[in-house]
Amino acid sequence: MNQTLSAILNVQTLEMKEAMAAHQTFSESVMSGKGLSHLLTTVSDVVSLPVYLLNHQSILVATSGEDHSNLETLNKSISGKQQCFLSQTHHTYFSLIDSKQVVTAFAVEMSNVTKGMLVVLSDAPLTHRTILTLEQATNVIAFEVMKENAVKQYTQRARNEFFKNYLDDAFLTNDEVLSRAKEFDIYNNHQFSCFVGKMDAREASLGFKQNVIEVEKVFALIEEELAMFAIPTYFFMNGNYCCILAEETGEVHPSDWHSPTRMMVEMIQDHVIQQLGRSVSFGISNICHEFLDVKAGYSEALNALNSGLLSGNRQFIQAYHTKDVSELLRMIPGEDLRSFCEYTLQRIDDPDLLHTLAVYLETHCQITETANRLYVHRNTVIYRLEKIEDLLGKKVNEPETTLQLRIAFRIHPTLNASL
Repeated sequence: MNQTLSAILNVQTLEMKEAMAAHQTFSESVMSGKGLSHLLTTVSDVVSLPVYLLNHQSILVATSGEDHSNLETLNKSISGKQQCFLSQTHHTYFSLIDSKQVVTAFAVEMSNVTKGMLVVLSDAPLTHRTILTLEQATNVIAFEVMKENAVKQYTQRARNEFFKNYLDDAFLTNDEVLSRAKEFDIYNNHQFSCFVGKMDAREASLGFKQNVIEVEKVFALIEEELAMFAIPTYFFMNGNYCCILAEETGEVHPSDWHSPTRMMVEMIQDHVIQQLGRSVSFGISNICHEFLDVKAGYSEALNALNSGLLSGNRQFIQAYHTKDVSELLRMIPGEDLRSFCEYTLQRIDDPDLLHTLAVYLETHCQITETANRLYVHRNTVIYRLEKIEDLLGKKVNEPETTLQLRIAFRIHPTLNASL
């Protein structure tokens, strides 16, 4: 009995020593600063098996070698297997039908929002020693991912600060703006579409701290998702708003339903609600023909977003459209419009005079054309215009007076609609 216990203890001690030695080897790889690929190569060398690091969408993040022949089969087989990890286990395994290989997957913390997997292919189930070694590897890999994420977060903060300063006109010249933009690989000669997003409010309001945490989680996931697409994008955060700046070819407007950029954002919306249970809405700008147009594009996208939120919509993508004069007038309080109209038209209360003035303005101040439209002699038009000028105390064909009169006549329908 004692010999049996001693043998078991010796085996366990040896396994523990091997695992600790492997941990030391992995840690040295991390300290060398050569990145994830070098670390996975080290892991592969220790266990003598190919290893793959996949993200939460089963997309390859890094691998131990150049051979990706098994990757497509692996992606199909591993997709959705994150849910197969039991609460008390660190790994799961299954076999491939075609190749009969065993796939062993270890959960890896990729961020405070998502988990990935360290996947190992083998011809037979892994030994207990190999599993212990790979469990040590997952801890070190998680640390390396955390380290790389910290660098990304620093870059993200710098990028956010630059974008906020750009929106706030903190730079003195356009040359300074473009110089700073180049630091983030953003060039002025590209076309962009601007998507401004905001997390939809919950029915039950959250405290300030909890809301900040949830916004950060949602935005972090959006940034991770953007990296999965081939479309060049730049992600910024500005308080409770995020901004996706996507390079456009100009072939399809981003507001079109079949636009690749729009479909990308729609997929991201679906992934956010699937993984975090939160919905996000976006407004889209018109095409920005150069980076210096992005400030106006951000304003357009924000305007479209707020318009959709005011309508009570959720998880929408709303395009910006330019307001016509009537829409702009509706944004001005009715009392102010009425005061302007009364001041401009003053004492012109004769319907014939008002009608003559309206037609005169419509015909671009052409007396003969006005007479033809009114079916009166041109002298009658001249007489009425002189009477109007006496009432107004100014010439009606002066540019400033003409503009004020035109606006006053456009206000009439708006006032009538509000009654």
